Amino acid sequence: MTRSTCGALLLLAALAAASPARALGFTLALDPAQSLFTPEGGGPAEMLSGTLRLEVDALPLLANTGMALTDVAVASSGGLAIGLDPTLASPGLGVLFADGSFLIPTLFLRIVNGAQTFDLAVTDVTGSLDLAGTEVTGLQSSFALDTDLEMSGSAGVEIQAVPEPGTGLALAFALAALAARCSRREGVR
Repeated sequence: MTRSTCGALLLLAALAAASPARALGFTLALDPAQSLFTPEGGGPAEMLSGTLRLEVDALPLLANTGMALTDVAVASSGGLAIGLDPTLASPGLGVLFADGSFLIPTLFLRIVNGAQTFDLAVTDVTGSLDLAGTEVTGLQSSFALDTDLEMSGSAGVEIQAVPEPGTGLALAFALAALAARCSRREGVR
């Protein structure tokens, strides 16, 4: 590889990794110690684990922008399986405000409790994202559910999530490997 080819590849990779105002997707893992499903009828809190897939229309965040939950794969320690309603094209559309807070006016969930399946429309889901430039470094949300899950009719949900390891780290390793290869080629000459 020539020096100019290596330089061009590194520049393109860096621009692709840090280009402003582009739609981005993030997979976030729930922290089970801080993500809870708590029935209001006095039942014990259940830990939540799993992942959320979030897409943001534009980062870095310079103004209000669109966002969407595109996948929810969550399980409770009590046996609930929670996902997005698969019958809808866009069950988790919302807006991300310039201050990092978000609103999903109606989040459409499907909850499986053993052999029973419940579709829920949860209104006014709010929370906030921790942002670092073009990266989402955390998500927090707290909301109430009115359910028919044979519990007490309602429950509180607390969510704390962080990025799954791998995506940014893999890109950093790829850039480092490309830079090392280019520098070795230059040293051989």
